[in-house]
Amino acid sequence: MLMATIGITTQISAQDAPTLQIGDAPPALSYSKWIQGAPQIRTISDNKIYVFEFWATWCGPCIQAMPHLSELSKKYAGRISFVGVDVWENSHDLGKKKPQESFLPKVVEFVKGQKKLGRLTYNVIADNNAEDMGNKWLKAAGQEGIPSSFVIDKGRIVWIGHPYYIDSILSAVVAGTFDVEATKKKIADDKEQRAKMTAQIAEGQQLYKGAMNAKDFDKALVLIDTAIARYPNFAYRFAEDKWNILEDHYGDDSTIAYGQRLGKDHFLSQLVVLWLYDDKRVQSQRLKEFAIQATKNIDPEGKNFRVWNFLADFQARAGHYKDAAASERKAAQVAKNDMTAKNSDGAVTQTDIDGFLKKAAEYDKKAQKN
Repeated sequence: MLMATIGITTQISAQDAPTLQIGDAPPALSYSKWIQGAPQIRTISDNKIYVFEFWATWCGPCIQAMPHLSELSKKYAGRISFVGVDVWENSHDLGKKKPQESFLPKVVEFVKGQKKLGRLTYNVIADNNAEDMGNKWLKAAGQEGIPSSFVIDKGRIVWIGHPYYIDSILSAVVAGTFDVEATKKKIADDKEQRAKMTAQIAEGQQLYKGAMNAKDFDKALVLIDTAIARYPNFAYRFAEDKWNILEDHYGDDSTIAYGQRLGKDHFLSQLVVLWLYDDKRVQSQRLKEFAIQATKNIDPEGKNFRVWNFLADFQARAGHYKDAAASERKAAQVAKNDMTAKNSDGAVTQTDIDGFLKKAAEYDKKAQKN
């Protein structure tokens, strides 16, 4: 579910061309804390193989990758050093962006919990306030999101990518058969494909941008539908522009009707909730009530604690503080069940649960005043 992957990607501006490539020497290690593992690694040896895997506590796919990476670290013990690198914790900090190191207590608690569950058993470090690991490694390599892994052999970066694909990479590196040049070509081909996708989105938007700039919104809406039909793979991007036009210029009836149509598609229905959640223009009571119902619809069985947390926020915005308190307590309950389940993905910590309960108490107080 999309709610489990909110903000996985930290975007990099288009002008930031990668300066760190496969075949280059890795940047120096510069971090705030060595959290787990021994012996501590301060420099990268030319005679060893390393995997540096970048993650964050808010990143669901990062957490889901940890057990497998732990298995690989055991499989290659003595041959490959695995290091988990916590980064970008503050990219999901609401309000004023806090220093990266201010999140260390949460990260340390998270790592301890994951190790206790046997899910995160390899070395772990945390980035510093200068965000050297996030900037000089990830962003320098053009990596737009996490999880992201760097494989280093003989003092050179030989592979960068999602840890999902790392098994065959490591087998070849250990066997001495990994083809760095073929990998560089594949990366270049992938980059070209992404450029084509970006161009198609731009072409689709170009169909209606003129009408939008001229404030001919009736025409813009028709042309957005044309863009969606012509480039269906990017319907989500054009749909957001249509949503904004309807919300800004056509009122609640049209906006809600469009949201209901998008609600028939599971992925787009989750995007509607995100648009509503991030949109400070949602002022009318009707839109607030629609947001509540839209959130309920994306998780009708109530199995996702993040959705309960979103629901509580919408209920509070609509003035339903008693309901919001109940939803936050439900978020805490579902999260606790997830944390203790045998098949837990470790995507929740006690800190999260305590936060839900604290918000529930705050909503209870507001409910008593109203």
